[in-house]
Formats: sequence, C-alpha cells, structure tokens
Amino acid sequence: MGKSSKDKRDAYYRLAKEQNWRARSAFKLIQIDEQFDLFSYQDPSKCTRVVDLCAAPGSWSQVLSRVLIKGESFGRRAWVEKMSKLKQQQQQQQGHLNALENGLSQLSVKDEARNQDEGDENVEENAEESVEDESTELRPRANVKIVAIDLQPMAPLEGIIQLKADITHPSTVPLLLRALDPAFDETNEQHRVDLVICDGAPDVTGLHELDIYIQAQLLHSALALAAKVLRPGGKFVAKIFRGKNVDLIYAQLRTVFERVHVAKPRASRASSIEAFVVCEGFTPIPGWTPSIGKSINGDTSFLLTFSPTPHPLPEDLKPGNGIFTVLIDPCLDTSAVFLAPWLPWSQRVTPSAIQDLSDIEEPDVVVVSQSRHCHKATLLQLRPGGKTAVVAEPEAAKEIRSWKHFDPNRVHALAKYNANTTFGNSFRVRIPPRSANGDAGELSISFIPAKRNVTGIYNAFGIVYLAATHTKTVAAVPTIDLPKKTKYFHMPISQEPVVTISTPVIDSAQFRRPSGEIPRKRASQASSLRHRQKPEMPRTGCSRTSFTQCRHSRSHEDMAYVRRPFTSTPVPDKSPRIDLPFDFEAPPGVGKGLKGAPPRLPDSLPRPRTGSPKARSFQSRKSAVPSHRISLSSLSSMAAVTPARPKAVSVIYAPHGVPYSDLVPYVRTHLLQRGALPLTLLLHSFNQAQLPWYLGGNVMTGAPGGIQIARSLMARCWLSAHDEISGHKCRGNARQLTVKRTEAEEVRKLLWDGDDGQWLRQSGWVCDAYRLSCRTVTTDAASSHAEKEDVPADDETVFPVKLSDESFETYELDPPPYELQTTKKELKQMYYDMVAVRRMEMAADRLYKEKKIRGFCHLSTGQEAVAVGIEHALTKEDAVITAYRCHGFALMRGGTVKSIIGELLGRREGIAYGKGGSMHMFAPNFYGGNGIVGAQVPVGAGIAFAHQYTGSKTATVVLYGDGASNQGQVFEAFNMAKLWNLPVLFGCENNKYGMGTSAARSSALTEYYKRGQYIPGLKINAMDVLAVKAAVQYGRQYTAVEDKGPLVLEYVTYRYGGHSMSDPGTTYRTREEIQRMRSTNDPIAGLKQKILDWGVCSEEELKTIDKKAREDVDAEVHIAEAMAIPDPTPKILFEDIYVRGSEPDFIRGRTPDENYYYKQQQ
Repeated sequence: MGKSSKDKRDAYYRLAKEQNWRARSAFKLIQIDEQFDLFSYQDPSKCTRVVDLCAAPGSWSQVLSRVLIKGESFGRRAWVEKMSKLKQQQQQQQGHLNALENGLSQLSVKDEARNQDEGDENVEENAEESVEDESTELRPRANVKIVAIDLQPMAPLEGIIQLKADITHPSTVPLLLRALDPAFDETNEQHRVDLVICDGAPDVTGLHELDIYIQAQLLHSALALAAKVLRPGGKFVAKIFRGKNVDLIYAQLRTVFERVHVAKPRASRASSIEAFVVCEGFTPIPGWTPSIGKSINGDTSFLLTFSPTPHPLPEDLKPGNGIFTVLIDPCLDTSAVFLAPWLPWSQRVTPSAIQDLSDIEEPDVVVVSQSRHCHKATLLQLRPGGKTAVVAEPEAAKEIRSWKHFDPNRVHALAKYNANTTFGNSFRVRIPPRSANGDAGELSISFIPAKRNVTGIYNAFGIVYLAATHTKTVAAVPTIDLPKKTKYFHMPISQEPVVTISTPVIDSAQFRRPSGEIPRKRASQASSLRHRQKPEMPRTGCSRTSFTQCRHSRSHEDMAYVRRPFTSTPVPDKSPRIDLPFDFEAPPGVGKGLKGAPPRLPDSLPRPRTGSPKARSFQSRKSAVPSHRISLSSLSSMAAVTPARPKAVSVIYAPHGVPYSDLVPYVRTHLLQRGALPLTLLLHSFNQAQLPWYLGGNVMTGAPGGIQIARSLMARCWLSAHDEISGHKCRGNARQLTVKRTEAEEVRKLLWDGDDGQWLRQSGWVCDAYRLSCRTVTTDAASSHAEKEDVPADDETVFPVKLSDESFETYELDPPPYELQTTKKELKQMYYDMVAVRRMEMAADRLYKEKKIRGFCHLSTGQEAVAVGIEHALTKEDAVITAYRCHGFALMRGGTVKSIIGELLGRREGIAYGKGGSMHMFAPNFYGGNGIVGAQVPVGAGIAFAHQYTGSKTATVVLYGDGASNQGQVFEAFNMAKLWNLPVLFGCENNKYGMGTSAARSSALTEYYKRGQYIPGLKINAMDVLAVKAAVQYGRQYTAVEDKGPLVLEYVTYRYGGHSMSDPGTTYRTREEIQRMRSTNDPIAGLKQKILDWGVCSEEELKTIDKKAREDVDAEVHIAEAMAIPDPTPKILFEDIYVRGSEPDFIRGRTPDENYYYKQQQ
C-alpha cells in the first residue's frame, strides 16, 4: 500500500527518498545526536557498542551503520564541519595572497588586478575541492558492534547483527549478550553496551490515553532490557507519547540516569504526540536482581542468587557485600526420583548441572522442603564447619541432625508460619549493609504446610529478600507518588471490600507513607484530621496521580474515585517513594469468578512500633459504595520503596503444590508488611500426578494449582518444579499413577484463559512461564528409539522399536505395549507416504492460491503422521470415515494423487467425478470426508454395527476434529457404541486449534480421550507416526479381535496452516509458534532422523526416496491439471445417484418437462 499524498508532501519523506534512507525517522536520530552528542564524537571509543530495539524497517540501524561503521557525518554536524573546513581553507589562501602582494609590488596595477582575480578564483576552486575532499572523508571507528532486535523481518545492513526476538521476553537478554560477545560469560564486563536506542511504537488506536499507556509499557520493557546491558555512564534513547504522566516516567528514569531530557526533533510532525526521552549517565541504583542460574538438576533443585545490583557482579564482590545464595532441595543423584514410599520411582534423564557441590560457591542457606528430599549423599558434600545454615521441614531437620554431620546449631527446624507470633516463626538472616552509611538487608524463610497434609508432601516455602544498601533509605529528593489508578489500569486481587489497613513497615517509622489521600470533593472534611497536614502535601484523596504542582485537567477529572475507609497512617517528613503506576481494582462484575482472589483482609494488621512523635497522620473517608478490590499498589506500598531501598524480592517454592487458601495468612501479613507483592518468582509444578484415592490421590496439583497462585499474587515469573520425570519404572502401582504433562506454552495460554485471564492480561499483568527441563510431552516427533545392533541388514526382517514412555496417556485402560515390531521396508514406506501426502497438500495450496481450486479446501499439512500411521496399522478390510480434512486418508485408502487433485479442480476424472470437491472423497472401505461437522461419527458407529452384525472381525476408525467433539451426535454415537459394544475406534484429531480459536477456549475439557466417560480412552503423541501405528494396532486388537467394545482415542497433532485456505492461521496464534513446531516437532523430520540414527538407510538413499515421492506427486498433479472438465449437461446431474443397473425408469422433476428418463439416455 503506497504512501498518501500527505506523506509525499512531507519534506523529510522526500529527503529520505533522495538520500536512500529506509524511513524518514532516520532524521529524528540524526537531530537528537546533533543536540545530545549520542555518538560521542569527541571520544569515539565511548560509543562502539550499540543496541537498536524495535529496529524494523531499519532506518535507525542504517544511521548507526553509516556513522559508526563507515564514519560518515550527517545533518547539522556535517554542515558545521564543511563550513569549518571551508573557512580554514579560505584563511590559508588569503595568507598566501598577502604574501604574493608583498613580493610582487613592482608589477603594474593592471597585472596586479589580473593576478588578484585569478587568485580569488583559485581560492574558490581550492576551497570547493577541499570541502569536497573533507565531506567525503570517512572516519570509521574500531571494534564497532551493533545489534538490531525486532520481531519483524528487516533487510540486511552492513555490519549490523540482526536478532529476531521479543524485547519484552527475558530470554532475549542472553541472546543479545551472546550476539555482542560469542564467548559471553556472566562474570566478565566485556559485553556492556554504550548506547541503547528504541524507536518502537504500538499500532495507534486513536484513543490517546490507551496509546500513551501501551507506549509507556513498551518503554518500560526497553528500559528493563537496557538496564541489564548498559555500562555505567551509558545512554538510552526511546520514544514516548506525551501525556499527563510523562513527568512520572521522567522521575522514574531520573533514578537510574544522571541526566534525562524529553526532546522533540524537528523531523517529528508537529501534530504528533511523540517525543523522545534522552537519558545520559546510567547509574544503576543499589537495587536487586535475582540471578537464577542453572537448575542443579532437571527436577526440583534450584540455586537462587540474590544480588543487590542490576548487572553482572565483579568477581571480588562477596556475600558480605550483599550477595546471598539459597540452595533448594539439592540432589545430584540422577538414578531415581522418589515421590513417596508407596509411589513408583522414575529414572531421571537430564544430567545434573554440576557433579559436586564443591563446583559452586558455598551457599548461605540450604532449604530442604520435606524428609523425602533429604538426599544424604548430596548434603554430606557440604562442609560440616562451613557457613551454610540448613533450614528444613521439621521431619527433615530431625533426619539431618541424626547424621551428626552438621553443627546442630546450624540445622533449623521451621515451625508452621503463624501470623499471630513474632515474625511468624520465620527464619531470618540479617545481611550486613554495603557501606557504613547503608541499611542492612534481610532474608526470611517461612514454612507454610497445607492444613490437610496427610502425606506430608503438600507444603510451601516463602522466601523474601530485602537487599542491603549503600546509603540510607531516606534520600533528600522530592516525593513523587505515581498514579494508583487510571482508566486502563485495573487488576483484581481481592473480592472483598477494602477494610481498614494499618500500614506496617520495616523496623523504622521513617519508612511510613500514606496509603490513601482525601478527594478534593471531600476537602471540607479536612478538619476531621487528627493532626494538621503538612502544607506541601496535595489535598487529593482519589486513587490517581498527585504532584507537588498538580494540574487539574479534564482527563484528571474524568478518572473515577476510589474512596477508602478512615485510616490513620504516619506521614514522614521527607521520604521519597516510587510506587507502582497503577491500582489493581476491578470494575463491578468483572473478575468475580477469579479463583485466585485472596479472601477478605483482617480488620487490622499487626501494627509496627510507634515511630517518631513528630510523624504526622491523616485520614481518608470511606464511600457509601465500598470498593470490592484492594489496591495492589497499596499492598506493595506497605514497605517503603525509595531509590536507595528497592522493593523486596519474593519467592514461593511449592513443588507438589499447596492450596492457595493456606497461603493467604502468609500473604496478607508477611508479604504485605515487606512490600513483596507482586510475587517475583513462583517455583511450582506444571504437571499433574494422580493416584487412586486409596493410594493417596493427588500427588502434584500441577498447572491448575499454580495458576491460582500465580493469578492471585500476580507472579512475574513461574518456573516448573518437580516435572522432570521420564517414566515410572517399578513397583506394582506404577500403572496406577497417571501424569498429565503440561508444557510452558500451554501454561501461558491457561494463565490468560477465560474472561478473568484475558482481563488480567489486558490490564498489564505479565507472567513468564518456563520449563527448566526441556522435555516435550505430546508433540515430540523424535521420541522412539531402536538399538543399532537390533536393526537387521535386509528390509524384510522384523526388529523392535522402543517407544517413549510419554507416547501414551490412558483413561480406564492399560497402555499399549511400548515396543513396536517393524521392518526397514515399512519405515521407508512410511517416510515415502508422509512426503507424498505433504507434497500433494502443498500442490493443493498452490492451486488454490492460483484460483484453480474453488470452494472449501482444508489441508492437513503437519498432520501426516495420523493418516499414515493409521493406515499402516489397519487391513484393507477395515473401514475409515473422517471429516472434511480427508485428502491424506483418501490417498492412503487407495486413491491416487491425480484423482484427488482432479476432484479438487472439479474435473471429470476426479475421485468423485468432480462432484464432491475437497470435502467428499470416497474409496474402497473409505467412507469419505463429510462436510457436516460431526455428522460422520454416528455414521461410523453404523458402519461398525454392520461389521458386528456380519461378524467380519473388522474395525472401524471414526475420526473427527477437536471442534466437533462438542457436538451432540458425537455423544449419542458414544452411547450407542458402548451400549452395543461396537468394534469402533473413535478418534479426535486434536490439532490444538478449531476454526479460528484454540481448543482451550472452546472446550471445557480438552482431554478429549476422557470424553467417552464410560468408554476407555487413549491419548497418543500423533507427531510420532510409530506411536500412532502402535496405538491403532492395539486398538484394533482390543475392539475387533477381542470384542472388548469401543475406544476413544485422542491424536495430539498440529496443523501448520489455517483451518481452511481462507483462514491465514496467524490471527489466533503466533508465527513464531508455528515455526517452532515446524523446526522441532515435524513428523517427517522426526521419522527421517530416526531412520538415519538407526542406520535403516543412508542419507543418500533417503534423499532418493524423498526425490521420488516429490516427482511422483508432481507428475500426477500435472496430469490432473490437464483433465477434462465435465460436460455442462443435465445428464451429469443424475449420474451416480443409484448403483449402476438399479436405476428406475425415470426421476420426476418439478414439472413433467423436467423428468429425467434413464433408459432414454442409455
């Protein structure tokens, strides 16, 4: 789409075209550099490492390349340099002329005049040549490294390293640092960056306040990344939208930069609200950065390193200077994982990150969460006389003391957290201040067991870290109260009305801040204040922005008031505070169903010691209509946050899970008092583990329990714990333990699931979920295994293949055998078949885009393993019926590529004579695709009934999609099949997405293999063709041969394209997700890798098979395109209605003239 005439009239747009800039925004960076010397021309070595965020289309990167790498100059600086050189040359030439005049004074006046004219011309010529030479003089810099980051593609630029990454995602930081330094190491300082620039902006909606807010979030994401890579003294430039909160962002930036300017370059349109913040002199505050390195193992051992600085630490910085390490449940034994004495044990496959605890710094504290996590061999590697303190659950502490290895005084048994006792029975460690003028820090560990904890495995440990500081927490700078509520910032945290909250603080009255303010409308009630308010304090009481110099614009007046009950809170004289820029309050009716909301707060919280008698207090009045949400900013502000005293870091570790209701007393006292909300890190399992009730029932609550905690405490990060279990290996009850595995991507989706989840996300809450043990569960295409020595030399000999323990999940059913018999010939044929199916679907894709295929067209690209695996498990007498995504099944059941493509093209020689199209194809014992959603399921049950009636001992495979699984006829077919014990294999092809939405948003129960209720179910990793074959082979034996009745199968797969060709498939999922699935879980690539790894054939032979499949398909597609189109005669309409030879004499039309006579047409 071309530029509008308005853009073309723009001077900078034309200049950008003339000077070959990618966009007019290049002039903005040039003009900012003119004013603020971003590129450090006086000392070029200070600007050689630059990061360009949101770089596409690359105009700012282009400026960086030409200025830093090529050494060019632009704009006013280039003009000034030219004029300076020109003046210098003129002065030199003038001096030369003066010398000529003195030496040639005897010449005539005429000759002198002529020489003077010639001299002037020479001066001008020489000056112009000199300027030209100087203007083309290049001054490239040495050791320049520039990294451009964007999710959008960008054309290459000379010397620019491009990264396709998300700046809001923490995983981008190590990618960036490794791009700058391939030998990246956390301990060195070589990766520090001189300048970070960001010209990113959201798609403008026209709603200014919303646009300003979204841009502010983007700015904060850029700042968060910059803070991790900038060197001290570095510079930061980012776009900002001017609004009423610009001064607040300005104040936030001043805490980490010496100089902050808001500039609007000349190239920025006057009508635009954009400007740029230019920040110079990066000075990291003594804040905190929890550094979580490698997990000690892939299961539930963690090493947490709490650091008081937001950048990598120098080697000489010792724990006494603020660093504190906590080692959780250490276990270096990879042989087994014990869940409980009565549970099966599991082989761990992920090697430990270290071989011995001596490989890491001696930890300050070791936490042991339960007696079953007392790994003696690992804990005995700690020095008995070392500094490490062991903090453990009471039974675990008793066992550790019995070893007599540690000093008993350094083994602490934690009692249950009790809010009514001093410090809640928490283990507290004082961290020395980082200087004589600083404040001490603190680390506290609390033990929160579940109330109903018969097995002893359901508990949580709460860890809160408050960093030690260099300076006192009260700094003599003006107070800035960030807004607690705007029109677009609302998040829930409590369903109950706000009640009186006394503001607890840490150790000193100087930290106390007001929890609310009096509305201007209630100013007349100011006389009810217990003490006189300070003159400089703003008399505003609504939850909104208040400034020392407040401007009451209309946008301020439109913001809703949230009046709070009378609260007496001490007011310090000078206590700067930077609070959260929003208030988590829900509008009425929204978020009422949020399970994670904590219950009603107590009428009063434990009040701290009385502070200075000079401290003043004030009250705020409760409105007639109480608010049903409590401000998270109020909660977090119960401990002061200042430039010197950062917010506390909070961690909750609950590997097996714990009910959120049992965490509430800890949350509303301990975390609130220390200002430790939102939660920094949640360590909780993703997977659910379940035993029968008589063996203990639930073993791990998994994602559902973690989601409730994450939502309630608005966790910033969630790491999986206790999820690295490969498969249960022994004990008689191993088969009774069912594990539902959930991947990080699914957890992220579940966090935003439903109205509450979407509302939370739109309100600004972000929670990053990661699985430390990178093991896929349901879509791993390379999970099977065969020993090379078992693979025979010839193609016909059978050999065993061991399937992954994660290939199946069962419901009321014993799992299929995990060993499959196959041959080299069959593996090669499977590979050929899958390549052929994909090639055919890609040909259909091309023909559709060329408008040669009309109507509906549903492709199965990515799902080839389902059709191929099923066919290789059945006989030709077995029946298959499916939905409209049927091309692969039609090919496997006996159709040809040319007949299928011919049908799609509507040709006479198509598989249904050009009448059925994409959704209606038939072959022997293939009852076709069916266009009506779910209609094929009861038809398939009828086919199975016919097989049972005739006693043919054949199976019927009935397939439907996850979208059709909610149809009523599906459940009716289930009922009849179970009632009559039919030999039918119902199968849901769960490709994760229905028509335009994810399965999780359309189905209350996405475990489709459990939908049969009274019918056993089997879930299959359908990205592994061998797992599909093994499951269907087992199902055929179960239903058709052994007459045990129907089964419900779930084929977990993934489609790369949209629901149909009219659906792009990228509006409800990201392109990155599709690309990740293609690159890591492709069924064809997975089988290819197996064939090569097992030595089934060489890579050259495999290439020959691949080439033959493609050539065969291409040849038949070419034939199909040349097929004849059906004759446009009435005879075509009446063909194939009856079996040939059984036609009646005629078919009656609407009128006698429309009657069709068969015999007359013969």
